Amino acid sequence: MKHLEIPEHIQAIIEAIRYHGGHTYLAGGAVRDHLLGMRRYNDLDFEVYNMHSDILSTVLSNFGNVDAVGRAFGVLILHQTDGHKSLEFTLPRRENKQGYGHRGFIVEVDPDMSTFEATRRRDFTMNSMLIDLHDGTLIDHHNGVRDLDTYILRATSTAYMEDPLRVLRGFQFVARYNLWPTDATINMSKHMLAEAKDLSVERIWGEWYKWATLGWEYLTSLEYLWVTNWITLYPELMALKGVEQDPLWHPEGDAWRHTTIVTQNTNNLANIRGHLTERRIQSIFAALLHDVGKPSTCETSETSGRLIHPKHELVGVDLAEKFLIRIGAPKWVGVKVLPLIREHMFRRGRSPETISKRAIRRLAVRLEPATIRELADLIQADTMNRVKEVDPFVSNMLRVAGEVKVEDAAPKKILRGQHLIDRGLIPGPNFGVVLQAAYEAQLDGAFWTEYGALVWLGNYLDGHPENL
Repeated sequence: MKHLEIPEHIQAIIEAIRYHGGHTYLAGGAVRDHLLGMRRYNDLDFEVYNMHSDILSTVLSNFGNVDAVGRAFGVLILHQTDGHKSLEFTLPRRENKQGYGHRGFIVEVDPDMSTFEATRRRDFTMNSMLIDLHDGTLIDHHNGVRDLDTYILRATSTAYMEDPLRVLRGFQFVARYNLWPTDATINMSKHMLAEAKDLSVERIWGEWYKWATLGWEYLTSLEYLWVTNWITLYPELMALKGVEQDPLWHPEGDAWRHTTIVTQNTNNLANIRGHLTERRIQSIFAALLHDVGKPSTCETSETSGRLIHPKHELVGVDLAEKFLIRIGAPKWVGVKVLPLIREHMFRRGRSPETISKRAIRRLAVRLEPATIRELADLIQADTMNRVKEVDPFVSNMLRVAGEVKVEDAAPKKILRGQHLIDRGLIPGPNFGVVLQAAYEAQLDGAFWTEYGALVWLGNYLDGHPENL
C-alpha cells in the first residue's frame, strides 16, 4: 500500500488525540480512494476510538471551534481557526433501527467498540476499511481490497438494509468505479425499494449529482437500476425498454439501449472537452432524457413503413421536467436540459448542406440559455453509434453558427428602445411591437449592423404608420 500523506496541521490534531488516550483512524471513502491512487486530502473522515466525546471535544477545541450539534450521534465538527477546511471526527456507534427511513434509528455511541463491529455498519465493503493513523496499518475486516480488485460492489452486512439511500449510493459508485453488485446486494436492494418513498429529495439529488459529476461508466450504472428494480421509481426511463427504433438509424437496439450509449458518449465528449461541473451535469441529463418522449409516440410511417417517433422531442420536455423534479434537481439543471431536449431533432428534414443562417439564428434563440455548441455535443453523442467521426451535420451546423457568431449565445437585439426615442417616437405599447418586428427581421438576416437596423426602421415605419 502506498504511503498515506496526512497534512501537518491534521497530524498535529491526531497526535494530540493520541496523547490523551484516543486512537484515530482514517475511515470510509478516503481509504478506498487512497488505495485506488486518488488523492483526497480535502475530504478526509476520521474515526476516534477509546475516547469519550467530551474529552475529544476538549482536545479539538485547542485547534479551533467545535460544533457539537451531532455529539449525540458521535459526530464532532472542527472548524479550524487557521483557515483550513473543517474536519469531521466521529466516534464508533451502534445503530438500532426502530422505524422507517434513515431517521428511524436509536444511536448508541460506544468509544470502546471493536473496529470490526464499527465497520460492519458501513454500506459497502470498499467503504468499510480503516487506516490506522499511528502506524499506517490497513484494517480490512470485510475484504474491501479484494472486492475493489475484482470490481465487486458488496454490502458489508445486512445492516446495509437500514438506509434505502444506500441503493442510490451503490448506483453512483457503479458509475464511478465500474463495479457490479453481488446477488446478495441486489436482493437486499430490491427489498429496500418499499422505503424509497421515505427519502428526501435533497438526499436523492446528492447521489444523482455524484453520478453525473463523478461517473464514467454509465452503461453499467443504468443497468444497475434495472437489476435492483429501482428503475420502477423512474417511469420515464423504465418505459424506454423495448421501444423499437428504425435499425437504419439505430442499429444498437431499443430506445433504452440507445439512451445508455448516448449517455456514455456524452461522458466521453465531456471529458475530451474538459467540461466543468455545471456544464457536465446539464449535458449528462440532457443525454439521459433526450428520448423519453419516444415510448408514447412510436408508430409506423404510412408512407415508408419505417418506425418513427413524431414530435417525441416535444413530448419529452414535459416528461424530462417531471423526472428532474422527482430527483430533486435544482432549477438551473432544467434551464438548459429542457431546451436541448426540445431541439435535439433540429436535423430532421435538413441535410448538412441546407442549414441556413436564418435557421441557425432562430435555433440559437429557441435554445437560450442553452447554446448551439451544447446542442452540437448532444447531436454528436446521439449519432456516435453509427457515425464514428465528427458528424457532417454537426460540423456544418457549427460552421454556420460561427459565421453568424451565435455558437455560444443567441444574437443580441441590435435595435433598441433608445433608437425609437431618437427617431421621435413616444414610448408606449407600440414600442414592443416595433422592437419584436425588428428582432424577427434581424433573425431573418434583414440587417446585421446598427446602421442597417436604422435603415430597416425607417422603411418599417413608412409601411406601418399606425405604430408611430
